[in-house]
Amino acid sequence: MDAYFSDHKDKRCLMLGGNDFIGSKVIDFCTETGIHMGIIDLETHKSMPLEEMFGPTYQCIDSGNQASMENVVDQIITEMGDIDYIVCNYYLDELREEMKNQEESCLKWEEVLQDWGLNYFLLLKTIVARFDDDKKRKIVFFNSARGYTGEGEGEGQLIPEGSIVEAACASGVTGMMTSIARSIIPKGYSVNGIALGEEYKEKWGHIEWAMNLWLTGIGEYSCGETYRVY
Repeated sequence: MDAYFSDHKDKRCLMLGGNDFIGSKVIDFCTETGIHMGIIDLETHKSMPLEEMFGPTYQCIDSGNQASMENVVDQIITEMGDIDYIVCNYYLDELREEMKNQEESCLKWEEVLQDWGLNYFLLLKTIVARFDDDKKRKIVFFNSARGYTGEGEGEGQLIPEGSIVEAACASGVTGMMTSIARSIIPKGYSVNGIALGEEYKEKWGHIEWAMNLWLTGIGEYSCGETYRVY
Protein backbone atom coordinates (compact mmCIF):
# COMPACT_ATOMS: atom_id res chain seq x y z
CA MET A 1 0.00 0.00 0.00
CA ASP A 2 1.34 3.41 -1.00
CA ALA A 3 2.52 5.65 1.82
CA TYR A 4 -0.07 8.18 0.66
CA PHE A 5 -2.69 6.04 2.42
CA SER A 6 -0.88 5.74 5.78
CA ASP A 7 -2.68 8.65 7.46
CA HIS A 8 -5.77 6.48 7.90
CA LYS A 9 -4.23 4.19 10.51
CA ASP A 10 -6.38 3.74 13.64
CA LYS A 11 -9.23 5.82 12.23
CA ARG A 12 -12.75 4.48 12.72
CA CYS A 13 -15.17 4.08 9.84
CA LEU A 14 -18.88 3.29 9.93
CA MET A 15 -20.22 1.99 6.62
CA LEU A 16 -23.77 1.40 5.49
CA GLY A 17 -23.96 -1.36 2.87
CA GLY A 18 -21.18 -3.91 3.28
CA ASN A 19 -22.53 -6.96 1.49
CA ASP A 20 -21.83 -6.16 -2.16
CA PHE A 21 -18.91 -5.45 -4.51
CA ILE A 22 -18.20 -1.88 -3.40
CA GLY A 23 -18.73 -2.77 0.25
CA SER A 24 -16.21 -5.61 0.02
CA LYS A 25 -13.68 -3.33 -1.65
CA VAL A 26 -14.11 -0.66 1.01
CA ILE A 27 -13.55 -3.33 3.66
CA ASP A 28 -10.34 -4.37 1.90
CA PHE A 29 -9.21 -0.74 1.70
CA CYS A 30 -9.87 -0.16 5.40
CA THR A 31 -8.16 -3.41 6.41
CA GLU A 32 -5.05 -2.54 4.40
CA THR A 33 -4.84 1.00 5.77
CA GLY A 34 -5.46 0.15 9.43
CA ILE A 35 -8.95 1.59 9.69
CA HIS A 36 -11.27 0.04 12.29
CA MET A 37 -14.70 -0.74 10.84
CA GLY A 38 -18.31 -0.89 11.86
CA ILE A 39 -20.73 -2.14 9.22
CA ILE A 40 -24.48 -1.84 8.84
CA ASP A 41 -26.41 -3.92 6.31
CA LEU A 42 -30.10 -4.18 5.63
CA GLU A 43 -31.72 -7.31 7.09
CA THR A 44 -32.42 -8.36 3.50
CA HIS A 45 -28.66 -8.33 2.81
CA LYS A 46 -27.38 -9.91 6.01
CA SER A 47 -24.00 -11.60 5.63
CA MET A 48 -22.93 -14.40 7.95
CA PRO A 49 -19.26 -14.12 6.86
CA LEU A 50 -19.24 -10.41 7.75
CA GLU A 51 -20.98 -11.13 11.04
CA GLU A 52 -18.30 -13.71 11.89
CA MET A 53 -15.51 -11.35 10.79
CA PHE A 54 -16.65 -8.21 12.63
CA GLY A 55 -18.72 -9.57 15.50
CA PRO A 56 -20.63 -6.85 17.39
CA THR A 57 -19.45 -4.12 15.00
CA TYR A 58 -21.53 -5.76 12.27
CA GLN A 59 -25.27 -5.02 12.61
CA CYS A 60 -28.36 -5.16 10.41
CA ILE A 61 -31.34 -2.81 10.31
CA ASP A 62 -34.96 -2.89 9.29
CA SER A 63 -34.94 -0.70 6.20
CA GLY A 64 -36.40 2.77 6.67
CA ASN A 65 -36.85 2.30 10.42
CA GLN A 66 -35.37 5.19 12.40
CA ALA A 67 -35.45 3.35 15.74
CA SER A 68 -33.65 0.37 14.21
CA MET A 69 -30.96 2.63 12.74
CA GLU A 70 -30.48 4.47 16.05
CA ASN A 71 -30.20 1.20 17.94
CA VAL A 72 -27.50 -0.35 15.74
CA VAL A 73 -25.52 2.90 15.53
CA ASP A 74 -25.50 3.09 19.32
CA GLN A 75 -24.34 -0.54 19.55
CA ILE A 76 -21.48 0.02 17.13
CA ILE A 77 -20.37 3.30 18.76
CA THR A 78 -20.36 1.53 22.13
CA GLU A 79 -17.97 -1.06 20.69
CA MET A 80 -15.79 1.25 18.57
CA GLY A 81 -15.91 4.65 20.20
CA ASP A 82 -15.88 7.84 18.14
CA ILE A 83 -16.38 7.75 14.36
CA ASP A 84 -13.99 9.48 11.95
CA TYR A 85 -15.40 8.35 8.62
CA ILE A 86 -18.94 7.57 7.46
CA VAL A 87 -19.39 5.71 4.16
CA CYS A 88 -22.85 5.33 2.62
CA ASN A 89 -23.06 2.54 0.07
CA TYR A 90 -26.06 1.11 -1.76
CA TYR A 91 -26.25 -2.32 -3.42
CA LEU A 92 -26.00 -0.86 -6.91
CA ASP A 93 -24.75 -3.98 -8.69
CA GLU A 94 -27.76 -5.92 -7.43
CA LEU A 95 -30.18 -3.17 -8.48
CA ARG A 96 -28.76 -3.00 -12.00
CA GLU A 97 -28.98 -6.76 -12.41
CA GLU A 98 -32.57 -6.82 -11.13
CA MET A 99 -33.72 -3.96 -13.36
CA LYS A 100 -32.49 -5.63 -16.56
CA ASN A 101 -35.63 -7.77 -16.65
CA GLN A 102 -37.89 -6.12 -14.11
CA GLU A 103 -40.78 -3.76 -14.73
CA GLU A 104 -40.36 -0.33 -13.16
CA SER A 105 -43.35 -0.74 -10.85
CA CYS A 106 -44.54 1.53 -8.05
CA LEU A 107 -43.46 -1.11 -5.55
CA LYS A 108 -39.92 -1.07 -6.93
CA TRP A 109 -39.82 2.70 -6.76
CA GLU A 110 -40.86 2.64 -3.10
CA GLU A 111 -38.35 -0.10 -2.25
CA VAL A 112 -35.37 1.62 -3.85
CA LEU A 113 -36.26 5.07 -2.48
CA GLN A 114 -36.42 3.63 1.03
CA ASP A 115 -33.45 1.27 0.89
CA TRP A 116 -31.21 3.85 -0.77
CA GLY A 117 -32.22 7.44 -0.09
CA LEU A 118 -34.08 7.12 3.21
CA ASN A 119 -31.45 4.91 4.86
CA TYR A 120 -28.65 7.26 3.79
CA PHE A 121 -30.59 10.08 5.44
CA LEU A 122 -31.35 8.12 8.62
CA LEU A 123 -27.71 7.10 9.10
CA LEU A 124 -26.40 10.65 8.79
CA LYS A 125 -29.19 12.11 10.89
CA THR A 126 -28.36 9.58 13.62
CA ILE A 127 -24.59 10.15 13.46
CA VAL A 128 -24.86 13.94 13.58
CA ALA A 129 -27.18 13.72 16.58
CA ARG A 130 -24.65 11.54 18.45
CA PHE A 131 -21.70 13.95 18.22
CA ASP A 132 -21.94 17.57 19.26
CA ASP A 133 -18.37 18.71 18.70
CA ASP A 134 -16.23 20.24 15.96
CA LYS A 135 -14.23 17.15 15.02
CA LYS A 136 -13.63 17.07 11.27
CA ARG A 137 -15.49 13.89 10.32
CA LYS A 138 -15.53 12.80 6.68
CA ILE A 139 -18.61 11.49 4.87
CA VAL A 140 -18.36 9.69 1.53
CA PHE A 141 -21.52 8.56 -0.23
CA PHE A 142 -21.62 6.24 -3.21
CA ASN A 143 -24.08 7.12 -5.93
CA SER A 144 -24.86 6.27 -9.54
CA ALA A 145 -23.51 8.32 -12.44
CA ARG A 146 -26.89 7.72 -14.08
CA GLY A 147 -28.13 10.58 -11.95
CA TYR A 148 -26.11 13.02 -14.09
CA THR A 149 -26.34 14.12 -17.72
CA GLY A 150 -24.29 16.25 -20.08
CA GLU A 151 -21.16 16.61 -17.97
CA GLY A 152 -17.67 15.19 -17.80
CA GLU A 153 -16.08 13.54 -20.80
CA GLY A 154 -18.21 13.92 -23.89
CA GLU A 155 -19.73 17.26 -22.92
CA GLY A 156 -23.43 17.38 -23.69
CA GLN A 157 -23.88 13.61 -24.09
CA LEU A 158 -26.62 11.74 -22.29
CA ILE A 159 -25.84 8.87 -19.98
CA PRO A 160 -26.33 5.35 -21.39
CA GLU A 161 -29.84 3.97 -21.26
CA GLY A 162 -30.70 2.36 -17.94
CA SER A 163 -33.31 2.09 -15.25
CA ILE A 164 -35.41 5.22 -14.71
CA VAL A 165 -35.71 4.14 -11.09
CA GLU A 166 -31.93 4.18 -10.66
CA ALA A 167 -31.48 7.51 -12.45
CA ALA A 168 -34.25 9.25 -10.51
CA CYS A 169 -33.16 7.91 -7.12
CA ALA A 170 -29.53 8.80 -7.83
CA SER A 171 -30.53 12.38 -8.65
CA GLY A 172 -32.55 12.50 -5.44
CA VAL A 173 -29.58 11.26 -3.41
CA THR A 174 -27.41 13.97 -4.97
CA GLY A 175 -29.86 16.69 -3.96
CA MET A 176 -30.30 15.27 -0.48
CA MET A 177 -26.56 14.96 0.15
CA THR A 178 -25.93 18.50 -1.09
CA SER A 179 -28.54 19.79 1.34
CA ILE A 180 -27.08 17.72 4.16
CA ALA A 181 -23.61 19.05 3.36
CA ARG A 182 -24.86 22.63 3.60
CA SER A 183 -26.33 22.04 7.04
CA ILE A 184 -23.46 20.09 8.63
CA ILE A 185 -20.34 21.67 7.13
CA PRO A 186 -20.43 24.28 9.94
CA LYS A 187 -20.28 21.38 12.43
CA GLY A 188 -16.93 20.29 10.99
CA TYR A 189 -18.11 17.57 8.62
CA SER A 190 -17.16 17.24 4.98
CA VAL A 191 -19.54 15.52 2.57
CA ASN A 192 -18.45 14.20 -0.81
CA GLY A 193 -19.63 11.61 -3.28
CA ILE A 194 -18.39 9.01 -5.74
CA ALA A 195 -20.77 8.31 -8.65
CA LEU A 196 -20.39 4.96 -10.36
CA GLY A 197 -20.71 4.59 -14.13
CA GLU A 198 -21.31 1.52 -16.26
CA GLU A 199 -18.09 -0.46 -15.81
CA TYR A 200 -17.23 0.56 -12.27
CA LYS A 201 -16.22 -2.95 -11.22
CA GLU A 202 -13.25 -2.65 -13.56
CA LYS A 203 -12.24 0.76 -12.21
CA TRP A 204 -11.64 0.19 -8.52
CA GLY A 205 -8.30 2.01 -8.75
CA HIS A 206 -10.12 5.24 -9.70
CA ILE A 207 -12.72 4.70 -6.99
CA GLU A 208 -10.11 4.01 -4.31
CA TRP A 209 -8.19 7.14 -5.34
CA ALA A 210 -11.33 9.24 -4.98
CA MET A 211 -12.27 7.71 -1.65
CA ASN A 212 -8.78 8.34 -0.31
CA LEU A 213 -8.96 11.94 -1.55
CA TRP A 214 -12.20 12.63 0.31
CA LEU A 215 -11.18 10.80 3.50
CA THR A 216 -7.78 12.46 3.88
CA GLY A 217 -9.30 15.93 3.76
CA ILE A 218 -6.85 17.01 1.06
CA GLY A 219 -9.86 17.94 -1.07
CA GLU A 220 -11.64 19.71 1.79
CA TYR A 221 -11.99 22.86 -0.29
CA SER A 222 -14.34 20.95 -2.62
CA CYS A 223 -16.81 19.85 0.03
CA GLY A 224 -20.13 18.83 -1.49
CA GLU A 225 -18.55 17.72 -4.77
CA THR A 226 -18.92 14.31 -6.44
CA TYR A 227 -16.18 12.45 -8.31
CA ARG A 228 -17.69 10.56 -11.24
CA VAL A 229 -16.23 7.29 -12.43
CA TYR A 230 -17.41 6.99 -16.05
